[in-house]
Amino acid sequence: MKNENKRWLLKGVTTVLLFGVAIMLNTHRKELVKVEAATNLVLMSESRGWNNTDPERKFIESPADSDIYTITVAATEVDQYKITREGTENRIPAAAYDFYNSNASYLVYLLSHDDESFYVLYPGTITIKVYNPEDSPTSPAGARRFTIDFATMPTTEKSATVLGGLAVDETWNQSNDNNRLLGLASDFNGRYMALTRHFAADEFKVFLWERYESFGYSHVDGAHSNAYNKIEWGDMYVNNINVKTADNYMVVLDIKERKIQFHNSGSTYQIVSKYDGTTLIEKEVVFNGVTEYTPSNNQINGKRFGGWYTDPELTIEYVPGPVPTAMNLYGYYYTNIDTKLSFYDRSKALTAGDDTKDVYVYGWNIDDAETLGEWPGTKMTNHGYSYYSLDVAAANVSQYVIFNTGMGGAQTATFTWEIEKNFYKYAGSSWVDMSAAHHGATLFAIRILHETRFCDATGATNNVPVDKWNELADEFDGLDAAIKTYLQDAFASYTGDLVGQAVARYDFIVQKYGIATFANFIDRTLPPSGAPLLIVSEKRNIFVASSFGIMAFITIAGIMLLAKKRCDK
Repeated sequence: MKNENKRWLLKGVTTVLLFGVAIMLNTHRKELVKVEAATNLVLMSESRGWNNTDPERKFIESPADSDIYTITVAATEVDQYKITREGTENRIPAAAYDFYNSNASYLVYLLSHDDESFYVLYPGTITIKVYNPEDSPTSPAGARRFTIDFATMPTTEKSATVLGGLAVDETWNQSNDNNRLLGLASDFNGRYMALTRHFAADEFKVFLWERYESFGYSHVDGAHSNAYNKIEWGDMYVNNINVKTADNYMVVLDIKERKIQFHNSGSTYQIVSKYDGTTLIEKEVVFNGVTEYTPSNNQINGKRFGGWYTDPELTIEYVPGPVPTAMNLYGYYYTNIDTKLSFYDRSKALTAGDDTKDVYVYGWNIDDAETLGEWPGTKMTNHGYSYYSLDVAAANVSQYVIFNTGMGGAQTATFTWEIEKNFYKYAGSSWVDMSAAHHGATLFAIRILHETRFCDATGATNNVPVDKWNELADEFDGLDAAIKTYLQDAFASYTGDLVGQAVARYDFIVQKYGIATFANFIDRTLPPSGAPLLIVSEKRNIFVASSFGIMAFITIAGIMLLAKKRCDK
């Protein structure tokens, strides 16, 4: 090799090595920055000037290598917070707040205009834990989220809500300490915030402390207010509440329901204790003069709600009415299990006659949590013949569902997913419990219907290929015993479900064309000779079905003839 070539080769190798080292160093630096950003979490707050390098507000990973970061803060006043990485604008979204696993639950308020900030509505010592701040799919901490827990639940402290308006002040002031709402009592863990005072005949609202976010007339709970007739809608453009008659009144903000109750001064109340079995869920307040108390909903993770009862045995259903004395209510909660959700649209109403369209199911709970993803939800498996199914994990089973054909497509009404039911028949508008054997039999029924779709019901021509029949026999041999039994015992009905339709056609073929060619491989008990094989509710069903069958046969024959003519040209 010439010296000049050697020099060029040496230069090339050196350049490649240096470039590789530079990339490795840069990558290493990025990894260090990433790790540092993940671990150096800081809790910023409005009271401390939004300092994202505050040395006293740094999170600590605990336990080590858990990817869980913790801080405990003793707040003497209500405050607004953000979780950030030290020295950056990279913040944990407020929507990552884990409501269900925080004892603060609804006492943390997410601001509508700021997706990074959250308000803790009472002072006190709180512990915040951030799980998987980098949102890594391989984190040992699981999904990214953060929890907030009070060391001691609030009782009668000053809250982060305040009355504002000319009915209670000289100006629309959101920071008058005399108008601060206080925790109602120790029984309610800060849920109810209340204030009794004189109201002028003018307008007011309930504001967040020193904020424009507010609760107005659209938030008034008239059914649970004993002085509802004393107020009306004020300035509708800004949702004000107008007091019609000046007097002393009590305002109660139910922060869980985001509702305002308006009561006469001096009103007393009863306590309703709500249970899941022997576990106390919460206590609710019912003021005297309320004639129809309706319990609020309580979503329990992994369970569906089935109603309130007045006895622990769940035999006497609660009927809304007055509550003259303290009362216990017991919720019927069904523990969700992994479920195969099925949907049958026999009339093809949802898909407008096209059963090749995708069908989705959108699900949500009474707390609006979307269990099957954002709209349109999760796509179901299309098995053909308008039958769809989806395996739903227990954690994703929802209180309500809507079946739909995707963005901009058609959709059903909202259905309550009935407890212990997993199959919705759209044509009959009903929920039923579908066993695994029934589902498996339905899938095989679809195979029968498909392979025998050209069957001539008049018997003049047999269009069922023998080889396809034998294929079905082989597939049947491989089915579970429970599915075989279901098919053997199924009721044959042309107007029934897919299994009923399939075995009706199966019975017809076996008896009409003879078991010598078309074996009774399901081993069904066939109807006596001369008995009707297709059971229908009205005679015209057979006529209509036969007419469609003949029309379909003529159409197919015509297409085949045209195709043959084209081939002969």
